[in-house]
Amino acid sequence: MITVMKFKSQILNQERTIRIFIPDEASGPYQVLYMYDGQNLFDKTHATFSQIWDMETQVNRMLKAGLIPPLMIVGIDSTLERLDEYSPFSNDLIYKTMSDEFRVEPYGDKTNQFIVDELMPFINDQYHTLHSYNHIAGSSLGGLMALHAGLTYPKKFRGVGIFSLAAHFNKPALKQLLQNKQPERNQRYYIVLGTNESNSTSESLNKEYLDVSNTVNVAIRKRVDKVFYRAFKDGKHNENFWASLVPSFLYFLFEK
Repeated sequence: MITVMKFKSQILNQERTIRIFIPDEASGPYQVLYMYDGQNLFDKTHATFSQIWDMETQVNRMLKAGLIPPLMIVGIDSTLERLDEYSPFSNDLIYKTMSDEFRVEPYGDKTNQFIVDELMPFINDQYHTLHSYNHIAGSSLGGLMALHAGLTYPKKFRGVGIFSLAAHFNKPALKQLLQNKQPERNQRYYIVLGTNESNSTSESLNKEYLDVSNTVNVAIRKRVDKVFYRAFKDGKHNENFWASLVPSFLYFLFEK
C-alpha cells in the first residue's frame, strides 16, 4: 500500500509531499528506507521522466522470497528548487549550464535536518518501525544528499545508497565533507555508477562521475567495514539503470 501525504516542515518552512510504502508481503516492525526524489519511486504518472525505480514491486518480490527483512519505504518528493534543496554546499558551477529560474541558496543541510528531526520522528510515531534501523538512498544529487546524511547522522542511518553520485560541481567541498564528517564503522555504504553517465555525450563528464565516486569509495573504505563499490559498464544516468540495481542494493543492506 502506498500512502501519499503532505507534511508541513517547520525547518524548511515548506509543505512537502511524502510517499509511504507499506509492503503487502510482510508485517512490522519495519526497518525504514528513506529515499530522495520520491516521485520517481512508484508511479510513472508522477515520475519526472516517466521512469521509476518500481520499489513497490521489487521490495514485495524480495520479501516474498525471504531475501530481506520487513522493510518500508519513505519517499520524499523533490521540488522545483531541487538543485538547491539537494546541495549541501555551494553549487555555483551547476548554474553555468542549468537554468536559474528557481534558484535560491543551497539548503541541503536543512533538507537532511528535516528528514532526521521532523520526518523520522513522525514515521516512528505513526508506524510500527524499528527505530534504530533506518537507511537512506538517492541518485545523482540525491546520492550526494544520502552521502551527506550518512556522514552527518551516522548513528541514524545504518545503510547508505549512493547511486550515480553528482558531486563534481564542487570537488573541494566534497573532500572537505569527507574529511570533516566521520562514518560509523558498522554502517554500510553502497556506491554505484555507470561508465556512460552522460549517455555518450561527454567522455569528460563520464570521467568526472567516476572520479568523485572513487574519491568517496576510497575515503569511506578506510573507516567502514562494509562497502560495495562498482562502476557498471554502459550504465546511464537514469531511473532504469538505478532500478536494475535495487535487488543488489537491498541484498547488500541486509546480508549477514
